[in-house]
Amino acid sequence: MWYACCNKISVNSGDNNSEYLLGVSGTYKVDVKLGGTAVIGSPFLVKSYDISRVRVFGLSDGVVNKTTTFTGSYF
Repeated sequence: MWYACCNKISVNSGDNNSEYLLGVSGTYKVDVKLGGTAVIGSPFLVKSYDISRVRVFGLSDGVVNKTTTFTGSYF
């Protein structure tokens, strides 16, 4: 299992947003803390995939801020 470091990128109206960059595909444990206290559900398991091995099917034209559906496979 890998561990990922992240950076807080913005805080708006009580919302905290972070981003992280994973260097190796695999399963990561992401600990999320606010004020030094773990948030409910933390740590989270996040799976990262090699994008050259992912195929997406059935993706039609999308619209910003609208949900779309598709099928994917990993080989």
